[in-house]
Amino acid sequence: MAEGKIDALIESGLKKVDILPLVSILDNSGAIITNWKGKRNFSDGKILVSGNKTLHKKLLKIVRI
Repeated sequence: MAEGKIDALIESGLKKVDILPLVSILDNSGAIITNWKGKRNFSDGKILVSGNKTLHKKLLKIVRI
């Protein structure tokens, strides 16, 4: 994601230790990272990462179903 090779990533079953080290890297690359509810609370182990806000909003609608 940070290299621009993919547009989005959807994961579940992760631990905070898997997610937290990547947050600053993804933030600095311009990517958007939230949980599936659009929040920055990663305790549920579900993340959505995307390259832009428009795509992120569309994907949030899909994963919330």
